[in-house]
Amino acid sequence: MFQWPGIELETGKISFIDSDFHYFKKGVFALPGEFNPENIRITSEIFEHEEILLGGDQASISGFHFQASEQSGLRLSKLGFDLSLANDGLQIRNIDLRTPHSLLDSEVLISFEQISQLVNEPGNLKIDARLRDLRIGPGDIDLFQPQLKSDPNLGPLLKYPIQLRSRFTGNLNQLNIAQFDLRMGSDSRLQLSGRLNQLLDFDRFSYSLPYVRLSVPEVDLSHLIALDSPFVAPEFILVSGTIEGNADLVRTGLDMEMPFGKLNLSGQFSEFGDQLAYDARLVIEGLDAAYYSDSLGPESIVGTIEIDGRGIDPRELQASFSGEFAHLQYQGVRYSPLSLEGSWGDKRGVLNVNLDGEFLAFEFMGSGSLDTTAYEL
Repeated sequence: MFQWPGIELETGKISFIDSDFHYFKKGVFALPGEFNPENIRITSEIFEHEEILLGGDQASISGFHFQASEQSGLRLSKLGFDLSLANDGLQIRNIDLRTPHSLLDSEVLISFEQISQLVNEPGNLKIDARLRDLRIGPGDIDLFQPQLKSDPNLGPLLKYPIQLRSRFTGNLNQLNIAQFDLRMGSDSRLQLSGRLNQLLDFDRFSYSLPYVRLSVPEVDLSHLIALDSPFVAPEFILVSGTIEGNADLVRTGLDMEMPFGKLNLSGQFSEFGDQLAYDARLVIEGLDAAYYSDSLGPESIVGTIEIDGRGIDPRELQASFSGEFAHLQYQGVRYSPLSLEGSWGDKRGVLNVNLDGEFLAFEFMGSGSLDTTAYEL
């Protein structure tokens, strides 16, 4: 049972100016322009607070203000907050953190029945955490993760600030995502709402996101396609739907839209890695593949593909699939209806094809392995 110390304390404004702190491990040297947590040297221009109160069943710090710089080049233009603690709650308000490149504006409210819950029962604490604005500039990303700017996938997106607004309510056993709005790249945006369960127990952890919306413009996709490739990035991709699962599996129900294309992916994925297990269904409501492939693909696809299996490597793959295409048109000629059915396992595969096209119709049955092939028309 927590007990207050039984003393009263009240201070006015206290300031420390031009202080210096240096922490380092022997033999570890700091590199200019790169933050190293094993060699930190902080020079503080201002460390002050307006008031400290301690008495009865409460304590508070008001007007905390801190300015400092670190030898890597990181500069903390401002760190400020107001903190209060009582028998029924902890409040950290007016959190204001700023660097020349980044900022944080937030507040955290935690309520409880008794203070000892902070240590003994963290899962039952009631939380209301609001991130009004978080912006991380490229300059600060370079200080903490300099290797990311050369990453071929992430690097081009990190030339722009990362922005996040969010709000979480509930407790660590059931945390509600009331708002999650992430922006990065030139204009890419991810929005979520839902619930996280059992955050303190990895084996029981689960999540449910009934609202997922991702939008990505062409400028944030084009770097993923080689300049000499016949393929082009869509002007935009919009993904919306639901995602749920736990530490071992993911279930999806997602719609994807782009110019000249609309698809839906539903299914379950688990055991991530080389032995990925999947049971998925892709519905192509309409797709002009020629538009994105310099006319290499069909200009009209409408159909459904289903796949159920495990593994990715052909030497270990165990899977079955089927496809039904109500409409398939290539260079003005209809190659539909078309049905496909096949399986692969133990390094061997079977494929059945049935086509009743505009100028071509046939049935095909074939089988093969990594070394041999047999077929019948």
